[in-house]
Amino acid sequence: MEKVDILSLVLGLIFGIAAVILSFYGDTVGMSMMVGAGLGLLLSYFYRKLKYKGKARKDEMTKRISSIASEFALLVAIITIGILTIVLHFFPALFDVFEVLAILITVIIVSKVASQLYYTKIKKEIGF
Repeated sequence: MEKVDILSLVLGLIFGIAAVILSFYGDTVGMSMMVGAGLGLLLSYFYRKLKYKGKARKDEMTKRISSIASEFALLVAIITIGILTIVLHFFPALFDVFEVLAILITVIIVSKVASQLYYTKIKKEIGF
């Protein structure tokens, strides 16, 4: 088992345990975020195992597409942080910490999924 697989399994289990602990304290927002993070990690682990039965093969095009998608997600997250900073400066009671974190996590996940869908479409067009 690779280090990435072990790390995603361990983090998924840690987030699951944190969700159970937070449910005992009645923190539904924190519990929902922990459940989402844990399920996301575990589902991506099982998806990778099903899709790549052996080891995943990497080439130059895959590395480049991955770096472009990560840069795009980071750029969108930084822009969102800037917009939230401006909004929270003028309306400090609009969001609390959990809502801001949920917005950032949603933006990062949606931008990564959008990049993946876009590059899957491009891959089909160029025959990669």
